Amino acid sequence: MSDVIILKKDESKEIWDKNYKGKSLRIFVSYSSNDRKVVGEIKNSIERFGLSVFLAHEDIIPSSDWQIEIIKNLKGCDIFLPFLTNNFISSDWTDQESGMAVALDKFILPINVETVPYGFINRWHAFKFDISNLENSCLGVIKVIREISPFQDYLKDCMIASLELARSFYVANPISEELLKFQHFTSDQVNQIIRNAIRNNQFRMSSSGKKLINEIISKYKNDLDPSLLKIFESVKDQFTVAFELS
Repeated sequence: MSDVIILKKDESKEIWDKNYKGKSLRIFVSYSSNDRKVVGEIKNSIERFGLSVFLAHEDIIPSSDWQIEIIKNLKGCDIFLPFLTNNFISSDWTDQESGMAVALDKFILPINVETVPYGFINRWHAFKFDISNLENSCLGVIKVIREISPFQDYLKDCMIASLELARSFYVANPISEELLKFQHFTSDQVNQIIRNAIRNNQFRMSSSGKKLINEIISKYKNDLDPSLLKIFESVKDQFTVAFELS
């Protein structure tokens, strides 16, 4: 085995010039500013799976009119996630955000940390969140979203995109494990999975990544681009791949 394999220009173009641009999934987290540290950690954990998480204290530019930005992001989100702590109850703004989410007919996923949903959102079942086991609780949120029919394809696309960016086996493994639980992928999706496997050694050489890739090749071989599959077969056991782009 050589230390590095170099893909020629035409092979590199096959990898980098044929991206599948999938769907995105946007989450608006409503929370008390007193909980900003923990929700920041939650944002980082969930975004590893490719979803976009809006937090007012992190994502609003200081010079922006923050009320306008909050309304814009509430209107644009796919999932409204109220982070229900005792601080949430005493906040001046969280109830207003919840009321707007209901009025906008957003999908609402309450997160029960210290209290159950109340007021306008009391008819939604809450996910019990354990801050002491934050990573596992965030994975639980992902699993809940996976079971919501309108968001399944969105979540698949988000996770497929995130595989290109996974910078460790630790990050790549849970993403691959969740993708293995889906029953169907489109031709575009399976080709992008193989493309990301070629691009990212942390994905293609992780234990769950290998399982996902083998299943994709076995189940969807007729949907895979033969030239792309040939390139993957040449690099699958190589830790380092270089691309000739010019």
